[in-house]
Amino acid sequence: MLLPLNAQITREQFLSVLTHALENNWDFETDRIDVKIKRVELESSKRKYAGFNLDLEMSHKIEDSLRSRTTTSTSAYIRKQWHENSSYKIITSKQFLNNPSKLSLSLNRTTPWNQYQRYKNSTFHDNYQIQDYESYIEVEWKIPLMRDTNNATGLKSYRRNILDLEKQKLAYLENQESFIYDYLIEFYDIALLQEQLSLHSSYINILRSITLVDDADALQINRAIYDFQNNYDEILRDKNTLTKELSLRLDYPQFTYQKIFPKLQASFSPAANLSEYLRDKNRTLKRLDIDRKLKKIDIAHFKNQTRPDLDLLLQATYKTDKGNTLTTKFDEIRNDYGMALEFKLPIIGQRSSETSLAVAELNLKKIEHKYNRKKQDLIAEIESIEQSLFQAKKNIASYPSFILSSIKNREQEAQSYKLKTASIKDYIQAIENEFDAYDSQLKAKIQFQEDLLKYENLLDRLLTDTNQIP
Repeated sequence: MLLPLNAQITREQFLSVLTHALENNWDFETDRIDVKIKRVELESSKRKYAGFNLDLEMSHKIEDSLRSRTTTSTSAYIRKQWHENSSYKIITSKQFLNNPSKLSLSLNRTTPWNQYQRYKNSTFHDNYQIQDYESYIEVEWKIPLMRDTNNATGLKSYRRNILDLEKQKLAYLENQESFIYDYLIEFYDIALLQEQLSLHSSYINILRSITLVDDADALQINRAIYDFQNNYDEILRDKNTLTKELSLRLDYPQFTYQKIFPKLQASFSPAANLSEYLRDKNRTLKRLDIDRKLKKIDIAHFKNQTRPDLDLLLQATYKTDKGNTLTTKFDEIRNDYGMALEFKLPIIGQRSSETSLAVAELNLKKIEHKYNRKKQDLIAEIESIEQSLFQAKKNIASYPSFILSSIKNREQEAQSYKLKTASIKDYIQAIENEFDAYDSQLKAKIQFQEDLLKYENLLDRLLTDTNQIP
């Protein structure tokens, strides 16, 4: 974004530069990648747990056997057998994100084919074939009623990954908020130096414009001008250094030749219901709250895993079977429906989940303590800044009358100097006092603005909505 050569850089324009930097700065590329990683992990865990699974099993088997037998029995016996069997099975299953049940559907088909050659004693008796074409479709729905048994860990991971993504987004925004805060502080630091340069220039001109009553007074006037000039040069070096660094870091060369128009603010809006506001808006607390929710997910999982197994199974099977034996042919259709309750209760021994549960509950207490302590610290710090800002407003409001009295005193000393009733030293002191009044007012206004930035930063109100999370 390029501004005209003589344009002034306002806070709004500076924020536009920062927004551009947020979108293109390499410092945030790793943050964006971290968010994308969490999103990939979430999608992966979702597909892994609740995705549509489809498996195919196939086999083809051939067996040939020959038997040599000597016997006095007159019964026919199998001397040679050829067995061939083809089978395939398709299994699909689906789990659900709102409960740990599992629905399975399977299709199975087998086609065994047997050829037999029979003998009586050592004489050939006959050949025959047996075929069996069996197919069935089976539906099973397993519903855990107490302990989650269908990949409960996978469901826990998915629920955790949702919060992990949200936490990473908050960290991303938190870093950007800090970025804006740090650069706005520099913006007002430069604004202060810029206005101080202007102020010094004005009072150097005032000193140079003094009409001498006594030529011997020129030495003191030049000494005062020298002091002002030295301060001016030092401030100019600091300003040039800051503007050059800022222009390089933000790739914005306009800072080196354009003036800043800070539009200093002398009021602020305190947050109503501070405790509730911080709970809902402060990113640090929201991240701690996510840690708390993550631990509660673990606790709920471990509590569930300490319960007995009680599973409800609903089954339905459609089966077709046709073929022939040695003496008959058959063609059968069969429908089976079933329901079962399976119960399992460990009597002796400790499950590992009991230990994990105890540790998770203790860790939750640590997070609760950390959350409450951080919230108390934030409230104390914010209320302290609020009091400072209220007091600063009163102080800033008192400066106009203080400056007016300084101006009148300087004018009076100027008149007295002309009348030779006051020394040049008194006149220069009055000029310096007037300068100090303006300089103190300027510093107070900039300090108020920087304290206000800190206040807004603690409330997470600096980052605009224009920046989008990747």
